[in-house]
Amino acid sequence: MDRAAAARVAPLALDHGGRIIRGWEHGTVRPGAPAALLVHGFSDSGTGGHGLWVLVARALAASGTAARAYDRLGHGVSDGDLADVRLLDEVDQVTEMIRALAQDAGGPVHVVAHSLGGVESALAAARVPELVASLTLWSPAGVVVDDITEHGRVMSVPLAVARERGVVDIAGMGLGLGFPDEVLAGVDVYGPVSGYPGPVDVVHGTADEIVPVAYGARYGELMPGASFTPVEGADHGWSSVDLRAMLVARLLAHVARVSGSSASGASESAQPGRRAAGRNGGVLAPFALPVPLAARVPGVLLRRADAADLDALMTLLADDPVSASRGDRADAADADLYRSALARIVADPANDLLVATDADGTLVATMQLTLIPGMARRGASRLQVEAVRVRSDLRSSGIGGAMMRWVADAAAPALGAALVQLTSGAARVDAHRFYERLGYARSHVGFKLGILAATPPAPAP
Repeated sequence: MDRAAAARVAPLALDHGGRIIRGWEHGTVRPGAPAALLVHGFSDSGTGGHGLWVLVARALAASGTAARAYDRLGHGVSDGDLADVRLLDEVDQVTEMIRALAQDAGGPVHVVAHSLGGVESALAAARVPELVASLTLWSPAGVVVDDITEHGRVMSVPLAVARERGVVDIAGMGLGLGFPDEVLAGVDVYGPVSGYPGPVDVVHGTADEIVPVAYGARYGELMPGASFTPVEGADHGWSSVDLRAMLVARLLAHVARVSGSSASGASESAQPGRRAAGRNGGVLAPFALPVPLAARVPGVLLRRADAADLDALMTLLADDPVSASRGDRADAADADLYRSALARIVADPANDLLVATDADGTLVATMQLTLIPGMARRGASRLQVEAVRVRSDLRSSGIGGAMMRWVADAAAPALGAALVQLTSGAARVDAHRFYERLGYARSHVGFKLGILAATPPAPAP
């Protein structure tokens, strides 16, 4: 299986009042194809803190959504100086970025923003709501106004000290007094945001010591199309591999859900070398796959299985002692049975078989997902996880955990599932401990009745 080629990265330049805003584009923006704008926080840049936006842009591009990110004026390599930065001018800059991207993409675009960039992006989206397909806010820093007007500080620097020195000294970077003075003169970072009626995903860490989680919750309340999710223990910078993997998975699901077939069903002719994400009617058809997984094995991607994976899937099943004891084996004589089963799963709109591949494209894990509607729990749907298998030499690599976290953090919420459920064989003691570490509870006792079928049903025509 060929490893997917890295997406194109190209420099960008945008004129703003005679000054140049510089950035980069990951993938290629095309008319009619989904595109996203990534907006950094205060004193950051278009690559993001510890490379956050690079990670996000690569994941978006791999899923078929081109991404752009800029250094705002006075940041990174763009023109200007931090001493001249003003909040409302930054809102103007973000608005221009949205307009430029929407023009090139031929329609509304997704906006993803962090910290102060989230505040500015919410205001910009309210100015041009017709150009914004969705908004994602990570740790939006509405605290900026309260810090200045109520607490007399800017980024923990006392305003009185800054006035004595003539500059707000932020870890060696000099912010001009014009920034707090503009806020003191009256900047409303909340009132206008209700002017954006589209879908908004607000995510905020409960351990954020820079912007308390209540500020994220406020955006969730004020924006009519918003959902708010507090993440237990997460800090302001989302400073762990697992936290960032969760953000990326959630973002890809959000973009796919909003974009629909335009994000996941782009033709292979439009994007050479990319598997057609909408190639079947499976439960995950709206998702932009593949998605990267955060595991100790680099370069792991999660995607849908197809006929080319048959031999590797058979080998993976036979590699598991419990499965082997039930008759699963990598035997050519049984290939037609597995081929028929795979065809039935692919054709079933309520099912999907997923595989994880490493950086070389080698299949290393699999699982099956089934969305089950029900009458219980007030008509709730459940997402059933079955046949989780990881190659034996990689069972402590974090791949299985990353797959299960993607199911809980991205797939289940996007599909409207009220819960994720699974069964595990009584002999799989290690697996039981694994699921319990992920938060699953032993809530039921399972029963099975074996029925021997002479031949499997034929796949639907």
